[in-house]
Amino acid sequence: MRKVLCVLLVLTGAAYTASSTGNKKLNPTAAAPIVKQVVVSIDSSGNPQVNPDPVDINWVNGDYVKWVPGPSVTTFSIRFTAGTPFGQSSFASSGSSIFSGAPKANSGGTYQYSVTANGRNHNANHQVSVSP
Repeated sequence: MRKVLCVLLVLTGAAYTASSTGNKKLNPTAAAPIVKQVVVSIDSSGNPQVNPDPVDINWVNGDYVKWVPGPSVTTFSIRFTAGTPFGQSSFASSGSSIFSGAPKANSGGTYQYSVTANGRNHNANHQVSVSP
């Protein structure tokens, strides 16, 4: 029964909503989650940069971020400096993409993060903006 239900959810594009207590329930009118791709690259000075910045996601739909290394990036990490909308505050990669996972329930707001790529840190205030 569970396997059939999971397939049905994928085929219908149904999404979940979360209550203020964090409980999730099926919301068939919500949009399906969207993967927002952010490319981590190196500028002409050797500093890490991200594009787009900011990136906007919707927590009700369960959107998430996929950070992707640019052509000259071999390793990179993402670190949220003052709170995170996700289940963890830092992510690291040795050349492959990083998926954030869905935002926590009621995590609306703007969150700052820093990027380190190829061992070089850039403390610019990159942003993930989370809306309901």
